[in-house]
Formats: sequence, C-alpha cells, structure tokens
Amino acid sequence: MNLLPWVAALGGVALIAGAILYAFKTSTFPITMLGLAFMGAFLVALPYTPHFGFKNGEFTMDLAQQTSVFQGDISGINQKLDVLLQRGGPVPPDAITPRKNYSVLIFFSDARAKLANDVKTWLLSAGYNASATATDFSELGTSVGNPNTARFIYSEATSSAAPNLPQELTSKFSQLDKMQLKPVSKLTHGDAQLLLF
Repeated sequence: MNLLPWVAALGGVALIAGAILYAFKTSTFPITMLGLAFMGAFLVALPYTPHFGFKNGEFTMDLAQQTSVFQGDISGINQKLDVLLQRGGPVPPDAITPRKNYSVLIFFSDARAKLANDVKTWLLSAGYNASATATDFSELGTSVGNPNTARFIYSEATSSAAPNLPQELTSKFSQLDKMQLKPVSKLTHGDAQLLLF
C-alpha cells in the first residue's frame, strides 16, 4: 500500500486547520496555528521530496544516495558537453533520433547505486532516455536475482531502435558481463529495464 498520498492528505488537513484557526481566531495560542500550518506544509511536501521515501512501511531518508544520483546527473551533463566540444558542435538530430525515443529504466539495490549512476550517465551521453531508481525488489517476490547480478528486460516491439544496447552495456561495464537477457512482448513502463540486484 502506498502511504505517500495519505501523508500529503494529512498535511493538507493540518494546513487547512491551521488556516481556519487563524482566520477565525479561535485559538488563544498563536503557536498552535503556526505549528499546524508548518506541520501541514511539511507533510504536503514530504512525498514529493526525492530523498524521502517509504520502504516496507518504514520512513527512509537517504541523502547520500540522492546526492549520488544528482552527481550522476551532473556528470552525465558534463559528459554530453565534453562530447559536443570534442566534435566541434551538436550531433545531427537524425543521428540520435532512434535513441532519444528509447527509454531505459534502471532499478538498483543500494549496493549497486554507483554502477546504476554510471550506466545512467553513459546511456544519457549516448543519447538514450534513462532514469535510475533505488528499490528493494520486494515486488519481484521469489524471482529476485542473486546479489551482484543483472537482468536486462526489453520489449521486442521496440528493440529495433537499440538492437545492440545489451552488447554495448556488457562491453562498457565489466560488472554486466553475465547480464541475463529477457525479451518480453511489451513492457508497461519504458522500452527496456535494467535490474541491478
């Protein structure tokens, strides 16, 4: 069960209650109104703040991981700029059109955060759409891979846009040399999913 909408709703109720108390001056303690308003604003914003989350029903705050993700984003942008400067200009749009429409979603365990960011950075610099998300893979149940393994799930319907991507990944990243390939007829999200256990 996703608790995030309920947290935001609780925050909204507290924010509105604080505003009503202030508007009607029903409280003799101004601190009550301010406290409710601040608590409400915090709870409304909490679910949308990327370094907060809920895993297995517990509140988590992982600033180090979020910092790592942002550093990966920044290094990806820097790599793209370096490539543009080395080539003397922008890449012709027709050269990256198939890749820019190809989306790769990377899901990773906490132990594989650095590899996930490195792969995402490389995918972005190669012209793909890519994102990386930490997970505990509990939704996979018994089909979770062994630690330090990888699974590349791709849609057969869109694989023609990036036919050599699995080979490129394994040649670029030695940690993926034994990556399991799993074709499916269609993916609900993205064109490919890289699971880093």
